[in-house]
Amino acid sequence: MAHEIIAILPGETAQLPSGLTGVVAKGATAVLAPAPGWTERLTGGPKQTAVRHHGRLEALMALGPVLPFAAGIACTPEEAALLLRLDAPLIARLAAEIGPRRHFQLALDWDESRVLAAFRDSPELAPLFSGAAVTPEALRQAITALADRLSATALRLLDPVAEDPVEQPRAPGCLLNLVFLLRPEDEPRLDAALQAIDALWSEGLRLRLIGPSAPISHALVDIDRADVAALAAAADLLKVAPEAGPDAVTEAAKAALRSPDLAANAAEQIRAAARLLLRAGDIAALGLSGAATLPHLVHLRPGGRKSGLTSSGEAA
Repeated sequence: MAHEIIAILPGETAQLPSGLTGVVAKGATAVLAPAPGWTERLTGGPKQTAVRHHGRLEALMALGPVLPFAAGIACTPEEAALLLRLDAPLIARLAAEIGPRRHFQLALDWDESRVLAAFRDSPELAPLFSGAAVTPEALRQAITALADRLSATALRLLDPVAEDPVEQPRAPGCLLNLVFLLRPEDEPRLDAALQAIDALWSEGLRLRLIGPSAPISHALVDIDRADVAALAAAADLLKVAPEAGPDAVTEAAKAALRSPDLAANAAEQIRAAARLLLRAGDIAALGLSGAATLPHLVHLRPGGRKSGLTSSGEAA
């Protein structure tokens, strides 16, 4: 049976919601679900897939901290066991960083058609009504300045309670689009902050809050995979055998990074090659199945940047 991975729970959990199975190793639990068949994929569509995945994550939140995956990430039980064993340091670090905190997203929109009337006496807009000619650029700059001030005020009101805030892209008419983490005991303080933000212009502001949900903004994890060809290319780049030990790989990477002929964009390629060879060595040492895909757990940081830890440490 094909499986997809839903989340990793930083603890050993025997009782899971119906339809989910767990793989336990190194004090953590990888939660798997049957992968949807072709009929379900063709008839359900992306929306149904997302709703089902979100529902599963919500059910898991009742069990404690959750390190979520995006929907549809294939993973065999053997790969899950391997990831739990080799990427235990990354799992432990994320669990400690996130703790019991939950993900929220706040979008703050305003009614642009009523801005001039509502804020004509504001420091930003008052000069527009002095009788002098107003250019379209002057109007744009004034409204932008007002929007920036309201956005900054909203951020200041949220600052005591919203942890690790990350601003997201804003659509036209949106003053603030923010994802953040919140401790369960701070929900009353969040309510008070939202009331204060609404009071800035109750008739023209619209607040949309999504949450609480699993920390998809700050603790989303994914699986990177590589094949035998990638392993051979990594070994060729570092001029070592594919089965070279960790000391040889680390020294080769350091030597390559010290080369006076190192190209500007080659440093990360060298580090990536070292990580891949170290991962292959770790898998071979354990004698686990799943080595053909060299799976590696990575943390998708806010903004899409990846980070990961290897059990042998970063080369160079």
